[in-house]
Amino acid sequence: MMSVNEFKQRLEKKGNLLSIFITSLIIAILLFTVPAQAFTMGTPVVQASGVSFVTIRIPFTKVTDEVIDYNNVSAILYASGITPVTGTLLSCTTNGTSDYSYGYDVFGYGYGYDYGTLSYGYNEEGGYGYSYGYGYLRDVSGTFDCTFNFTGLPAGTYSNAQVAGYINGVLIDTKTVDSAFTVLPISGDPTINWVSVAEQDIFYSFVSGNNVINLRVNATNVTTTDWVTANFSGLKAGLSCDSNPANGTFNLTYNVSLKLYVGACDVTAEAVSSDFAGAQVPVTIYKSSDPTKTAVGSKILVLYNMTTPPSDPTGCHAFGSGTINMSTVTDFGSVNLVLYHQLNGNSTCDPNNELPGDGLRNVMMWNFTSVNMSTYEQAQRMSTLRTAIQVNITGPGKYGNSRIYVNVSAFTALGTATKIAMYNLPFQTAPNIVADNSSNAVTSIVWASNGYDSTFGMWTGNLSFTVSNFSGYNITDNMTPLVTFVSPVQGATVNDTTPNINITINGTGTTVSAVYMFINSMLNATYYSNGTTSSGFQCANVSTGSEAIFCNYTVTSDLGNSTTPKNLSVIAYDYGTTAPGNKQVSWINFTVLPPGYMLLNTTTTVNSAQTEVVVTSDSGAASVTVPSGINATLNLSGVQNNTAYVNATLTNALNVSTQASVNVSIQFPAGLVINSSPSWTGDINLPQVMGSAAVTPATPSGYTLSGVEAIELGFGNVTLNFSKGVRVLFTGKAGKSLGYSRNGVFTAVSTTCANDSQVAGDALSAGGDCKIDVGSDLVMWTKHFTEFVTYTLTAPITGGTPSVPTGGGTNATTTTIPVTSTTTGRTTSTTIRGTTTTAEVTLGEATAKIKEAETLLADAKAANLDTSTAEALLAEAKSLANAGKYREALAKAIEAINNLKSLMAGVPSPSPEAGAIAGMDTVMWLIVIVAVLFILAGYYLVSQKKPRHRR
Repeated sequence: MMSVNEFKQRLEKKGNLLSIFITSLIIAILLFTVPAQAFTMGTPVVQASGVSFVTIRIPFTKVTDEVIDYNNVSAILYASGITPVTGTLLSCTTNGTSDYSYGYDVFGYGYGYDYGTLSYGYNEEGGYGYSYGYGYLRDVSGTFDCTFNFTGLPAGTYSNAQVAGYINGVLIDTKTVDSAFTVLPISGDPTINWVSVAEQDIFYSFVSGNNVINLRVNATNVTTTDWVTANFSGLKAGLSCDSNPANGTFNLTYNVSLKLYVGACDVTAEAVSSDFAGAQVPVTIYKSSDPTKTAVGSKILVLYNMTTPPSDPTGCHAFGSGTINMSTVTDFGSVNLVLYHQLNGNSTCDPNNELPGDGLRNVMMWNFTSVNMSTYEQAQRMSTLRTAIQVNITGPGKYGNSRIYVNVSAFTALGTATKIAMYNLPFQTAPNIVADNSSNAVTSIVWASNGYDSTFGMWTGNLSFTVSNFSGYNITDNMTPLVTFVSPVQGATVNDTTPNINITINGTGTTVSAVYMFINSMLNATYYSNGTTSSGFQCANVSTGSEAIFCNYTVTSDLGNSTTPKNLSVIAYDYGTTAPGNKQVSWINFTVLPPGYMLLNTTTTVNSAQTEVVVTSDSGAASVTVPSGINATLNLSGVQNNTAYVNATLTNALNVSTQASVNVSIQFPAGLVINSSPSWTGDINLPQVMGSAAVTPATPSGYTLSGVEAIELGFGNVTLNFSKGVRVLFTGKAGKSLGYSRNGVFTAVSTTCANDSQVAGDALSAGGDCKIDVGSDLVMWTKHFTEFVTYTLTAPITGGTPSVPTGGGTNATTTTIPVTSTTTGRTTSTTIRGTTTTAEVTLGEATAKIKEAETLLADAKAANLDTSTAEALLAEAKSLANAGKYREALAKAIEAINNLKSLMAGVPSPSPEAGAIAGMDTVMWLIVIVAVLFILAGYYLVSQKKPRHRR
């Protein structure tokens, strides 16, 4: 460390002027920021009165951090009729949590720890080798108590005496002593006021730290020449403490500083053979001036040799390794009683084979927190601890609860907060903990599985938890088993009429004891854990020793007699609680397809043996192919409304194609709702070629009817209406006429679709339809199904130009529309030719201009321009486009674009100068920050530079 002279030389250096300034500043801050006296004084308490002196304890309550040297704590006693008496400090101790102190010096700081006694300290570290620091006592919880002896008090009784307390010479407070006290003259008969020990309890063992009795006697009217003797013969015959081993006595000596008679006795040898032997130890005072004048007092003391509580002599119960060593306990008023309870699983101790294995093994750990056994009676009961604690572990495959119980009425000290750990419990998952007294809270529950235990033949685990107050607790499985249907699942549809059933049953704590399986309320299979099981019902643990079992069973009776859902019910029991254990009833409904039915798959092809395609709620998007010569049906009963049966919903898209003389393809869109009447069974006949039409299409006068081809699509004359358009494509039938018949009435489909799209199909009115040629094919969009007919009408030849009804027509017109280029900004003219009903402007052209207008509109709004006119024009353009008036829509969109461009022409571009100025601001701040960093770094280098030494 640098000397003071070297430090001063450094301070004289020119480069260290700043250091001098900083040093002075820090010292000044430390001196002027030392906390002010921050104490109050509690009521002084008289501890004992003695020969011409009284002992008074003064509690000081700390409020904030303070610099304290307990040697600078003083007190003065004031009483009526006497000169104030200055007290002699005996000791100061904290009464609360542990404290710690820290100190600051000029160039560093350090920490020091203090437990119990207040002290003052400073450190010697840091900086340039010169330190000056203050020690602070922090975090004192409660009070710190200082005890003073006030000597030289005249004999007499003192009431309303006052004590003034000082810290570092500063008056803290003045308080009245809590009660009157009497100082007796020496000339009276000797009196023993009290007998105590310096230790925290009255129990002594043979273990170092707990083997010496430090006796304390407070007496009056005695002198240092009088005899004070303690007799241990009642506690232990011949107990040797000093030169008088024969009679078990020893003499106490007067301690001037304590103003007490004291004596110490080592009882190591005697405690080894004492099992909580206790007795009154008398203390006698003999006056040296007159031995006939005596005084007698006493103190109960106990010797014991218990290391761990005694085990069961039969060998069935014991306290194992880790159990508390009682001989090391120095305070029986607050014992953390840790017990590892062991049980023996042999046939003698466990005739019911609840605990497999021969020999003692840990089943329980108890940690009773802060047990108060400070009374002699409570300590004596330690020998009966084993019978006060009861443990029962229910083994695997047994009904009942595992139980822990403490007879707190017999051992009241154990009625306290307790941490408990139970080992090798026969559960795979965490069991429940149920208290006899529901007000005793159970917290901090932790379950740790041990995996499979070959001794137990099952999974085991360890359970730990904390209880607020002890009584009895059941460790139990009161959760019902969990049944999982692996196959089939709820709502499933299967093709196999003798299906295979797979289920998993989890005992959720304990193992499964029995399983019963029913189909349509008829018992089909049973399983028992003892191995008695129905033929074909095979159950096994999911894993070795698992609480869950997996069961497999093939139904032997034919379930394919109808499509009515079948009910599968399972009743499962476990070994939880009392027999027959916890019960669980679970069930599902599933459908078995009769012969001729097949499930809809992603790609499905109908065959002659299976013509009924069943759609379920689990069916995804799919396609169905119907080969030539097969009439197939789509079965939607599985997706019908379960109450009215008048509608069904196709969640996903479905495409159907036929390969016949009349090839038809059908596209059902996703989300399609099919409405019908209550008579509808849920079937839809897929396209079936009819030999002839049910009703001949109407033929205008003079026309020839030919090429009639009829297909049935739907469910006969039962009306099927759709919430969306369904697309039906007739391959190679472009130019043909189209119609349908229902209930003997033929209706021609004369409406031409706006276009071939789902949008156009969905726009049809309820029950509506339309047609459109797509290449060589005829496409119909329809919202109903029935018998559809394609046919040809040929007009008669009369020698002139035939007049074919077309639904009307108009003359061609030419329209010129101004168009503004988005790149040049110039306006040109676009000529559109067409008729009043069909323009040459397409939907795509109108849509492009509308999108261009929307982009410009967004820019104008961002510039806070008045876009109301443009918005109105754009809205009108969209409305016209939706109505199919593309030419008018295009004109409105162009008008909106021109309006927006004229608005945008007045918006100035961002100023480049503004960006440059903003950039300069950022650069300037960076320069300032870098400059400050360079200055700080330079100062650091200067301060670290070693000084040159003068010769």
